[in-house]
Amino acid sequence: MASRIGAGILAVLGTLLLIVGIVAGFARYEVLDSARFAANADQIRKDPQVANQLGIVIGDRVVAANPDLRLLRPLVQRTATSVLTKDSLTPLVAGAVQPVHEAIVSGRASDAALELNQVGAQVVEALHTVRPDLQISAPSDLTVGQQVLGAQQALETAAKASRWVSLASWLSPLIGVLLLLVAGGLRGGGRRAIRWLGVGLICAAAIFAIVVGVGALLAHSIAVTSVATASIKAGWAQFAPTMWILAGIVAAVGVVVTALSHLRKDPQRG
Repeated sequence: MASRIGAGILAVLGTLLLIVGIVAGFARYEVLDSARFAANADQIRKDPQVANQLGIVIGDRVVAANPDLRLLRPLVQRTATSVLTKDSLTPLVAGAVQPVHEAIVSGRASDAALELNQVGAQVVEALHTVRPDLQISAPSDLTVGQQVLGAQQALETAAKASRWVSLASWLSPLIGVLLLLVAGGLRGGGRRAIRWLGVGLICAAAIFAIVVGVGALLAHSIAVTSVATASIKAGWAQFAPTMWILAGIVAAVGVVVTALSHLRKDPQRG
């Protein structure tokens, strides 16, 4: 009885650690890598709702630099939104986002600010195309800081969390696999240990898939009121396919491992 209870506890802990490892591994690959994050951010900024919220922020900055445009604020914001969805902005966005991401991950959150002066210049150029009669100048310093990126404390927390995520991405699954093998071993030797590992992988993949599904529902229900909320909603849509694929891969590995545990031993090699 004691061995059965102990094996069950180890199996549950092992499965939970596998789930933590899956989440941490995904985050390390897709979120903590600055180059990949910048590429994902470039895709997210093309989302209509994200572009609209950014257009509001940048449009307000253009109007602040040109008070005579107050009555044309909606036009300025629409133009900014249109500019922000252009594919030609990809090098600019990647070049602006990557150093900000590196600053946050490295713990220099106070340095996190998007330099978008070239975006402002393109917005002004687009406005001149629509209204050649307007006398407009681009904002001299179009920097998007804490009001869009988030509170300073939240950025510092993200920097600290990134270090733990990197550690958990390899340590959690390693310990999880060992615990499942030990749990299975307690219940019947090597073949049972492999079987329990396979079942643990399948369970971890299933639970991760459920979390992804719930997250998708929650993201869909978010009311877009800022750049942050729009980015969360678009970001989940951007990352969800990769998470589904990851869940499928882990489940497939679990099925293969479980199947291997059922292979009969060759009696000729007894």
